[in-house]
Amino acid sequence: MAGGRARRSARGALTATAAMSSWPPGPSHCPASICTRSTIASPGMPPHSVRPLAALLPRAGVPAYRTVTTYYHVAPTSPLGEPTLLVDTRRRFLNTCVLSDVAPGHAPRGHALVATSVLGGDAEGREREVRGALREAYGTGTDGWDLLTVRTVADALLAMAPPQPLIRTSRVAPGRYACGDHRATGSV
Repeated sequence: MAGGRARRSARGALTATAAMSSWPPGPSHCPASICTRSTIASPGMPPHSVRPLAALLPRAGVPAYRTVTTYYHVAPTSPLGEPTLLVDTRRRFLNTCVLSDVAPGHAPRGHALVATSVLGGDAEGREREVRGALREAYGTGTDGWDLLTVRTVADALLAMAPPQPLIRTSRVAPGRYACGDHRATGSV
């Protein structure tokens, strides 16, 4: 590193590829601004995903990720009345919570904001199926709920297909480190 300082840029992954492809680094192999003894690669947040990391560090063993869609409904009142995350053992949804029970400022007075996440993308009729599952989970009608918005995030959740180790070292080669959810257990 020139002058003992690291530089960050949006093109860091592309820059790191040049440095790592000429390992070990040195004045004749790459510009001084990117030569280091160690390289730490992190996939960042979607939509950047883990694909660039897999290209940078093929031995990192980056597993598959799954798409998650979240449905946001506005209800006239909280169907639960407490800050609790519910999961569905029948797998119709990943989890649901009344966000305004967790953080009251997330919905206007006299309303409740319900967030429900499912695996995969949005599809025709999916929101209706989710409402049916929520009616059962919360033990209340959902016909009076308004769909506020739907958000889909690709590569949002680590797939964790068996046999998935619960934790893996971040060191994938001498001087090469990988960071991210794929190095440990996935999120809820």
